[in-house]
Amino acid sequence: MAVMLREASPRQLARRRGPGLGGVILGAVAIAVAAMMVVVLGLLTGLLHIANPFTAQTIDRTPPTVLKRLESLSSYRGASANFEVNVDLEKRHRFIPTFLAGERTVFLAVGSVDAVVDFENIDASRVVQTDGGERVVVTLPHARTLHAVVDPNLSHVSTRDRGLADRIGSPFTDSPTSEQPLYRLATKKMNAAADGSGVEARAERNTTKMLQRLLGGLGYEEVTVRYADLDPSVEAPAGAKTGSAA
Repeated sequence: MAVMLREASPRQLARRRGPGLGGVILGAVAIAVAAMMVVVLGLLTGLLHIANPFTAQTIDRTPPTVLKRLESLSSYRGASANFEVNVDLEKRHRFIPTFLAGERTVFLAVGSVDAVVDFENIDASRVVQTDGGERVVVTLPHARTLHAVVDPNLSHVSTRDRGLADRIGSPFTDSPTSEQPLYRLATKKMNAAADGSGVEARAERNTTKMLQRLLGGLGYEEVTVRYADLDPSVEAPAGAKTGSAA
């Protein structure tokens, strides 16, 4: 009995051994691409919801608020003036082009200035009743303005241009308080603008109306409110009755 031996070709050997390394890689890539397509289609159609594991979280580590002091208020806020100012600051270096060194910042500041009338130093001599208590004259100090308050929620840096050297050094020089000079300058400009805004005169008019309603409700037929630079040496008019209007 004769037995014939035939040598298998390389292609036949490869088929018997199964897929090689290249086939395994191609199969894995095909499976990965198919899985990605399924995920993308699921997200686009809304059928698949996957939470983002890298979502940013905000943690409040603020310690408890500490009460420093309590103060009693003895003034009436009669008016408030609202301001908006563009603070334009430029820092330049002599003989150096601005594209190399220098900085220009435009800060939009929004704030207000209140005008108040102080009641703290008003004593019985400043409340004068006449005509049997039917009329009353109240003398108050002139209204004054408080320091401007810049609203940090509405104020912001609109533009900031820096030279090359300032851009390179900004990661090392910038700080959370670097905008404080802009706030201080904006406060100064608002205080100056309030002087000629008429907010003090309006505060006096509103205070007069408030006292007329208040004292009129107590039975006084005529309520007169005067404003002056109070002098302790000034005496009440002769024959007038002084005391509380309450």
